[in-house]
Amino acid sequence: MEYAFLQAGVQLNFLPVCICVFLIYFLVINHPFERALTKGFYPLVILLFLLIVIDNLDYYFIDSCNTGIFHKLVAMLGYDVRMLISASFIGIAIEHINHEKSRWIYIPCIINVLLILPCLFTKLVFDYEPGTCRIIRGPLAFVPHIIFALYILILLYYSTRIIFYNRISESIMLYICSTFCVLAVLVEMIYQLRGILVGVIAFNMMFYYMYLHIEHFKYDTLTSAFNKESFMADVEKFGKHYITALMSIDMNDLKIINDSKGHLEGDMAIKKTANVIQRNLISGSFLYRVGGDEFVIICTKVNYKLAKDLENKIKEELKKADIVCAVGSSEWKEGQTFEEVYKDADKAMYEDKRALKEGLNA
Repeated sequence: MEYAFLQAGVQLNFLPVCICVFLIYFLVINHPFERALTKGFYPLVILLFLLIVIDNLDYYFIDSCNTGIFHKLVAMLGYDVRMLISASFIGIAIEHINHEKSRWIYIPCIINVLLILPCLFTKLVFDYEPGTCRIIRGPLAFVPHIIFALYILILLYYSTRIIFYNRISESIMLYICSTFCVLAVLVEMIYQLRGILVGVIAFNMMFYYMYLHIEHFKYDTLTSAFNKESFMADVEKFGKHYITALMSIDMNDLKIINDSKGHLEGDMAIKKTANVIQRNLISGSFLYRVGGDEFVIICTKVNYKLAKDLENKIKEELKKADIVCAVGSSEWKEGQTFEEVYKDADKAMYEDKRALKEGLNA
């Protein structure tokens, strides 16, 4: 029996363990460059290792027909760790989407712990049939499944929400992760199979980390706006069929701030400018930092009237924040090349810069 259990264990765990080892190695070598991202995935990998150990203990107790309280404790921990992994994974996704932490995501996880805790002393959640070790489900047996379904719905909500911000690739990635998790749970329940969900969790973690790792190189590290490489790639990607307008933005007096207050204050001014602009972007508009104090907004499938409204709104909000920027926009008209549109936006921006210097916009 022990040899058969060992053989089954190797078959079940070899791939998830390999993925964990690969992820740990990748996290270690990337930590100096992506501290925030790796910091979020370290606990996930540790939890996955813990889940692998717990699940194997559970399988061993089932195969040896152990129905004692220690087996119940292991089974309960298996449910809890699954919920904690779900909450942590979704927390990383929400933080990447909203740029803020979401502590509330752990509330269903805590509720799960409290509701299945009675399984140690009662039959409210589950029990094991003496002699066969067959699981007997109690009134609260499906609490973990309901909470897991709630987490899937939360993930699907955020996956759908980011579609409206043209983050289609990330949305598809999260939809795939959600779908595979649901299928894994159903397969395990219907066919009484082992290790499917753990394998799916491992793959989801690896693929989502690799996706976010690639995404990291699309953004400017100081402002979190897209960088110049992303700007050139998106111009080629969207082209004249999707891009309707361009907006050129240039900060005034950054050199004076750097010379009088230091480059750290200059960086803070750049970051503040980007934050104000980001908060006022509309659906279909994207901000890029293309130079030291130079930004460009690409408007896709946004009519020029809305683009001009956005330009005026950004000017107002920058003024309220005591930030002096020159802003100019141009419509991508029929027959124009991208270079011509960009040149027109720059021309409008320099006209605004001249007017600011002359005090016409005071």
